[in-house]
Amino acid sequence: MAESQEKYAYTDIICEKSKGEWIELSLSEERFSPYMYKAGHDYEKAFNLYLYNARLSKAFLFPLHALEVALRNKMQSIFAKEFCDDWHEDEDFREMLSEDGLKSLDRAIKNATTTDIEDVVANTTFELWTYLLHPQYSDFWRQNFTKLCGSNISRGQFYGKVKTLNDFRNRIAHYEPILEKNCFQRHLDILEVIKYLNLEAYNWVKKHSTVDAVLLTEPAPSGSTQPLLKEKVDIDFAVIQSTCLLNILPSNRFLVCDDKAIVIDYRDIAKYLLSQKDASGDLMLELSKVTIDDVIQSRNLKKNFVVCGETESFIHTKKIFQGKRTKYIIVQSPTKGMTGVIEKPHRQL
Repeated sequence: MAESQEKYAYTDIICEKSKGEWIELSLSEERFSPYMYKAGHDYEKAFNLYLYNARLSKAFLFPLHALEVALRNKMQSIFAKEFCDDWHEDEDFREMLSEDGLKSLDRAIKNATTTDIEDVVANTTFELWTYLLHPQYSDFWRQNFTKLCGSNISRGQFYGKVKTLNDFRNRIAHYEPILEKNCFQRHLDILEVIKYLNLEAYNWVKKHSTVDAVLLTEPAPSGSTQPLLKEKVDIDFAVIQSTCLLNILPSNRFLVCDDKAIVIDYRDIAKYLLSQKDASGDLMLELSKVTIDDVIQSRNLKKNFVVCGETESFIHTKKIFQGKRTKYIIVQSPTKGMTGVIEKPHRQL
């Protein structure tokens, strides 16, 4: 879902409308307007925000799923002990419920294919379990709350967190924006609630949740998806000319040959030197007489980089490096000029 965020030509015109306008028409102006407002009415920025919201919503599905299942299973085990195995049919339990709670439970019973309690529970909503923590059930929980999640949090505090997470979950389920909902804190809240219910489940969810990783891809103010190229550059480079002699080369990792538009590293130079060995395996070469241009000609090196702005998204590098000759990205700043080099990952070579 919305994983690539590759460049998309939102401003291209098709049948008298831009691509962005056609997409907005499909999404609806009402649904898309919060993103347009946040992006300053820039289509590309707004769609990047929309895609980021989709990725973030997707990332939350796993921890929210784990939370809901852990909560309902723990609560239903308590109900089974305090009432009976088929607590959903128990008169005392049903009399305890509010009108909304009873309607929600009966809806689950109706939707279940059997009267088996496991089938009924599988058809309940997160909202029902949130209802069942409401202050009106405080008499029941006064005797049983520590069985649910120990004594390090009050029922009121726990209910407040669960209710907030239920509302948050509903926004995701209805494809609403969650960008203004302090998603970092919501993730912590989910993990905290799970921890009260089951420590090992908490460790498992924390290890496998991808929310924190997706949060790092939030589009920058420029509209590009983070991280940006400027955050990934290797600054160990030097700009040289092809006339530079090997004996006075700078020791930087990357050498950007300005007049030949080629990036050279010491592997290229090492391969050149090895190619100059004589038949006996000896290398008799005066480095003060060998230039970078000699290396370029011998190795048949061609232009091997593209130039990108520092506020471009790093996520675009995968597509950039699909070009067979592109082994490097030169990152430029509008004020500082060249700021660094990004090398093509070995798995893409």
